[in-house]
Amino acid sequence: MRRTTSTPRRATVLALALSATTLAGLTSCSDTEAPLGSSQWQISAIYDTQARGGMLPDSQQGRSFLIFGEDSLNGTSGCMHMTGNVEWKDEGMRISGFSSSRIDGAQCLPGDEDTADRLKAVLNDQNLTYTRPAENSLKLQQSAPKDKQDWQSVPAVEFISGPKEG
Repeated sequence: MRRTTSTPRRATVLALALSATTLAGLTSCSDTEAPLGSSQWQISAIYDTQARGGMLPDSQQGRSFLIFGEDSLNGTSGCMHMTGNVEWKDEGMRISGFSSSRIDGAQCLPGDEDTADRLKAVLNDQNLTYTRPAENSLKLQQSAPKDKQDWQSVPAVEFISGPKEG
């Protein structure tokens, strides 16, 4: 009968391989050529008022995303499920029917509902322009009002692309 002394070594090698695979997967979480539709867009900032900072805390960025389809959007803000209708235009889109509802049994964290409400305030029933500041980022911005002053900012949401599907 042969003794197996390599079992601890084999477990160590397997653990190292698994760690390397996991690390490689994490470094590829951002799709460098993310298409606007069908990508998971992680929300990084919501600019909705002059008095409030736009960047979401790291804990909310990891919990909040949208996926834009041909005529709809879906996503979550932690314990909140978000949906809406999307109408694509030449250089923009219009989102309507934006709603959020609590996911049954999901654990809410502070900020989940607030993030969903802020998104609705900026995106719902608005004509939005979209820009791609970088290949893996997206900015949706309301059209500027005609009487906008230089010091005023226009409500907007910024995203980075999430993990690749498939």
